[in-house]
Amino acid sequence: MSTWGGEFLKRCALEGDRQEGEGCELLSGTHASACAPGLFCKGWCGRPCQPEVPGSCPEGFFCPREGGPDGPSCLPSCEARGCPPGQACIRFSEGASVCAVVHGTNCQQSPCPEAHVCETRTLPDRAGTVWMRCEAPCSNNGVSCPEGSFCRSRRCVRACHPDSPGTCGPGEKCEPLHDSTRWACVFDHEV
Repeated sequence: MSTWGGEFLKRCALEGDRQEGEGCELLSGTHASACAPGLFCKGWCGRPCQPEVPGSCPEGFFCPREGGPDGPSCLPSCEARGCPPGQACIRFSEGASVCAVVHGTNCQQSPCPEAHVCETRTLPDRAGTVWMRCEAPCSNNGVSCPEGSFCRSRRCVRACHPDSPGTCGPGEKCEPLHDSTRWACVFDHEV
């Protein structure tokens, strides 16, 4: 973990059930989303490695140059080997890539319109599944969103109403927000 000044700090981490190459939560509060003993979490569970030592990662993994306070750890990569039918090789930060079933629009294969970003979401307990869509960035202090949407967490989200089915796209559902005054199209993690 890094501080505002950029220094790295060591931290205690919960040992969990996630195996090498599986998604994880960096500061997980549950065993189900934390890495097994001997593995580090950098978004994906991986063993420690050395970039200058070929073979320090198993086949299907690579060792990144940057590592943080614990040093680098092996990250999964499907770009050279490809994926089974029905799955796509999805790229993530730090160069990691995994085979996954895509719910929504695969905006890595079909790029987003100008001024939009490709939002990609995974859940540690749903290995091999990813939710994707294009979203326009916004600011809660005045940058407006297109008609029919509003700014939430610095992204324009589509407004919806539970009595109007079909408002949300594939891989999405209409849900009330925490304040219960507005409804928005959110990723449907139950598909």
